[in-house]
Amino acid sequence: MPRSTPRGAALPQIRPTRFWEGVLDVVSVIAVVSAVGRAEPVPPGALAALGVAAVGLVLRRRQPALALVLVTAASAVGGFGWPEATWATLALWVMAQTCLFSVALRSDRRVAAGAACALAVTLVGQSVLAQSNSVVDLLTFALLTWTAAVLGAGLAVRAQRDHVAALEAARRAEARDREREVGRRLTQERLRIARDLHDAVAHTVAVIAIHAGAAERNLRSSPDDAAASLGAIRTAARTVVGEMQQVLTVLREEGGTGADTTVPGMAAVPDLVRSVRASGVRVSYAEQVGPGDLPQAVDVTVYRVLQEALTNAVRYGDGSVDVSVSQHETLLSVRVTNGRDHAWPGAADPGSASTGFGLVGMQERVSAAGGRLRVEDTPHSFEVVVDLPTESTRQTA
Repeated sequence: MPRSTPRGAALPQIRPTRFWEGVLDVVSVIAVVSAVGRAEPVPPGALAALGVAAVGLVLRRRQPALALVLVTAASAVGGFGWPEATWATLALWVMAQTCLFSVALRSDRRVAAGAACALAVTLVGQSVLAQSNSVVDLLTFALLTWTAAVLGAGLAVRAQRDHVAALEAARRAEARDREREVGRRLTQERLRIARDLHDAVAHTVAVIAIHAGAAERNLRSSPDDAAASLGAIRTAARTVVGEMQQVLTVLREEGGTGADTTVPGMAAVPDLVRSVRASGVRVSYAEQVGPGDLPQAVDVTVYRVLQEALTNAVRYGDGSVDVSVSQHETLLSVRVTNGRDHAWPGAADPGSASTGFGLVGMQERVSAAGGRLRVEDTPHSFEVVVDLPTESTRQTA
């Protein structure tokens, strides 16, 4: 994907084209007013040439090439017809250069170069033939330099304008690519969540089937055992309905299948901590979880959250991390704190589409389990806090 300018960096700022053309309009008006307002009268023919040039000046924004032809012709007629009207000739030259600037801004570069050459020849011809100046005169050199400078300025402004437009287009394309990539990663994360919860749902359905068979066998011979089996079925049914609703909420219209795998949970956390310690990171781990099994979705989410948080602590931390898992009635809290070496990518807003993919996936996983994720970023530490309900937060029948 294009990397013309860093994300969030300001693009180069330029004056709009109309600003520079407005400046040249003012210069042209000043030149005409100076020529007409002098003590010696301007010949009628020179005045007519100035009028034609003024028409070309008005047309130059929409039809710069035609405007330049009109002004150049008017300049040639005025310069050769009334060479004594020096100030009128100078005003015509100013207007011709103004039109050349517009041609350089709006026309093909080869057309602009050809127009500049034609204008330079016309102006030098007036100087040599109409005003009897030498070809090697200082005025000839000034006219050639003036024309080249106007052409160069117009092409430079145009090139900078095109460069900024290209940077803006590249940044928009980068944003679109980034959005597509985030969408693809989120889809992959939803599919991983579905695979993680698959075993929990399948296991619960199997438990329901076993207890249903036991209740059927004991319905007449042992009503108490049958009642116990029916109670277990009711509990399991509520659990599986809540978990299925969580899966459907996350996946929406997306879905997928994958190979059955053993879903890690709280029981696998000590092994995870040991593997992180083996990488050289100092991990302090404290667990205060009451007796009894956690809901499968919460159990899996705790493991995945710790896995992602510890992985990022290894990558971006200063070599030490504190982990605590504590249960308070119906709420399970997970807290991971590490010293900062440098910032996590996307740490400022884990829910934003422009953030790092790890935090986005963590947010998706915690939301699927009905929990809440908080990220606390300070100059010296980075902390992830997750609160998960240990009972279904959804009403089921």
